[in-house]
Amino acid sequence: MIYKHHSGISLAKLKASIKIFAEVDAEIEPLREEHEELTQKYSGYCRGMCSCYLVAFLIVFLTACNPFAIKSKLNAENGAISQDMERLVIRPRPDYWRELESQGVYYYEEKAIEWSRCEHDTYWNEEGMLRISQKAEKMIMEASYELHNMALEAVDLIVNDDTLLDLFYINRDLWPAIRNSWQKGHTDFQGRFDFAWDGAGDLKLLEYNADTPSLQLESGILSEKWFQSFRSE
Repeated sequence: MIYKHHSGISLAKLKASIKIFAEVDAEIEPLREEHEELTQKYSGYCRGMCSCYLVAFLIVFLTACNPFAIKSKLNAENGAISQDMERLVIRPRPDYWRELESQGVYYYEEKAIEWSRCEHDTYWNEEGMLRISQKAEKMIMEASYELHNMALEAVDLIVNDDTLLDLFYINRDLWPAIRNSWQKGHTDFQGRFDFAWDGAGDLKLLEYNADTPSLQLESGILSEKWFQSFRSE
C-alpha cells in the first residue's frame, strides 16, 4: 500500500483529532493503572510460588533422589551386598575406551544400570566388580543349566511345528537347514544369561543372549582382557 501526503487537512480538524485522542487516553488511564497493579501483585505471587516449588524440588532431590545414596551405602559397608556377594569399587583402565572402539564396540557409553532416577552406569563400566562365593557360583551355574535345557525343549517344539516357526517369523527358506542341523545335534556356539540378583533371594532372568553378534566380544575377548589387566595390578 502507498501512502500519500495530503496537504489539504485543516488545522481545525487536526486539533479536533488531538482532543479526541486526549479524551480517550484519559478514560484508559484508570484501566492502565489497574492493570499495572494486578501485574505487580500476581508477578510477586508467581515468584513466591516458583520459590516454593524450587525448595520442594531440592528437598525431594536431596532425600528421595540422591544420586550417590546407593553407592555411598555400599562403599560404607565395604561393598558387602550379602553373605554371598560383594561389590568392589575399582579403578577403570585409563584407555579402556580405545580397546573397545578398536573392536567396533561404540555403544559402551549408552545407559545401562540405573542406581536411582538420577544416576546410571554406562553399558561398559569398569568402576566396580562383583565377587561371589562358591555357593553363589554353584547356584548360578545350576540355574543356567536348567534354563538352557528349558530353552532347548522350547526349540524342539518350535523346530517341529510349522505354525510356531511362522509365529517366530523364521524364513521358510531356512526351515530345511534348521531342521537338519537340529536333527544332527549340532552344538550351540555360546550363550549368556543375564540375571538380576540381590545376593540372597532367587535369581531373576532378564534375557538369554544366545549366538548374538556382540556376545563373543563382550563376554569373551573384552572381558578376558579386562580381567587379565585387573589381575596384574
